[in-house]
Amino acid sequence: MLAFWPTSQQHLPPLHPPHAPLHLAMSPSLEAHRRLQSANEDTKAVHDAHAVKALCSRMDAYVEQVLHRAKAMKGKLEGLDRDNATSRKIPDCGPGSSTDRTRTFVIAGLGKKLKDVMYDFQGLRMRMAAEYKQTVAQRYYTVTGEKPKDEMIESFISSWESESFL
Repeated sequence: MLAFWPTSQQHLPPLHPPHAPLHLAMSPSLEAHRRLQSANEDTKAVHDAHAVKALCSRMDAYVEQVLHRAKAMKGKLEGLDRDNATSRKIPDCGPGSSTDRTRTFVIAGLGKKLKDVMYDFQGLRMRMAAEYKQTVAQRYYTVTGEKPKDEMIESFISSWESESFL
């Protein structure tokens, strides 16, 4: 009986089972990104210190969740790279073979997707921090009539005074 695959590829470690959960694992990170954006929009409308603290703790949980998942995905990608290196030792699956190229391109594509997601996430975090600094500066100016220094804004934010002086 003829096998569909050559015998050298029958012992090839599968790419798709480890790859499929990795691709699906990015979806919750994207969902957490959307929830973080939504929570950021909510902070713009809330002025109560307790509500802002609750939103900030929720946003911190989203950030922690995304970072934890990204670290896990990075580990899985590194595992796939190791599997790919192992598969190159199999006859007819060495460097430059179609199997090797396919595995390499899939892993590179997943790595790029993870990098793009994390880049977008970091951009959102930076934008949120800048918007919050601007909001605190505007509140301070409204109350005192003076433009605050950056050090003063940082101290307000770190001590949560930014939510109580308005």
